Amino acid sequence: MNNRVRDPFGWDDLGRTSNAQRSHGFPCRSHGSQKQAVGPDPKRTIMSRFRSLRAKQDWWTCRDLATELLMLDLPADERAEALFALGFAQEKLGNEREAIVAYGSSLRADAEHQKSARSLARLECSAV
Repeated sequence: MNNRVRDPFGWDDLGRTSNAQRSHGFPCRSHGSQKQAVGPDPKRTIMSRFRSLRAKQDWWTCRDLATELLMLDLPADERAEALFALGFAQEKLGNEREAIVAYGSSLRADAEHQKSARSLARLECSAV
């Protein structure tokens, strides 16, 4: 069982740039060595925007960014974390049903996702 606990949106350890994604210099006859532009990593960009908007408590945009992140091809643990982030934003917006669905989906993606399990249990207890 993985007992790592990350911050509520837990992307501190995700989205690092690999060596293959970094720019490399290529020789150019007229201008010498130049860096070839590599497009930004969409996952990293979304996570960065999410963190800054979370600090501003812009939950509408956080919800949209979490949804956008879920459109990317993510491994199960990152998908679970993104679904948790979506649920958290939905909860902050007062959309408890949507938050319950997102937390449940997070647990289906990663059955050991503790933050989703706690949040889902809390919401289901308060709904009774």
